[in-house]
Amino acid sequence: MKCLVVYIAIKEILLAREVIVILKLFFSAAIVLISFFVISYFYNSQLGAIPFLLLSIFFLYRAMKVWKQKGR
Repeated sequence: MKCLVVYIAIKEILLAREVIVILKLFFSAAIVLISFFVISYFYNSQLGAIPFLLLSIFFLYRAMKVWKQKGR
């Protein structure tokens, strides 16, 4: 009986991790899609490469933050 409870608990944890991964992928795709439309809007407003520069700075900041967390 205890093995069954442990098995169910492990299965629930793995399912929760899968849901979290799926949500992260969904939100990442949404951010990329929204960024595309925002960049298109600014590009049509004749701002040129400014949105691309801001977006690249944001992604560099996120990459450095993740890199520092992985280094711990």
